Amino acid sequence: MDALGLREKIERIFKLNFKEREEFGASVSVWIGGREIISLAEGYCEKECIRPWDETTLVPV
Repeated sequence: MDALGLREKIERIFKLNFKEREEFGASVSVWIGGREIISLAEGYCEKECIRPWDETTLVPV
């Protein structure tokens, strides 16, 4: 699978997570060969949809 095909597949799965699993905010970053090929961030930081989720949102791991 090429980088474009991988990106499309990950984007589709990422968006399904919001629709089917009721996720309210998430982000993902994929790196291959030292290069970021995918960076997605969407949703809100809380269920009340007050603060938008973006690539700088911090979460405990």
